[in-house]
Amino acid sequence: MTLSTDDEEDFLLLGLSFGGILAQKLSRIKKPKNQLLFSIIKSNLERSFMDMGNI
Repeated sequence: MTLSTDDEEDFLLLGLSFGGILAQKLSRIKKPKNQLLFSIIKSNLERSFMDMGNI
């Protein structure tokens, strides 16, 4: 997915629910101008198991 993204121009990542978590992960690889995340998590207890070492 990130290989097909042209990051020569400014772009925005948008995510809803689990897509918001994916957008956060993608933003670590590609650097978007901005992100819009909706309904992803309510508290740190719902964080991805992949992030548990970074709490």
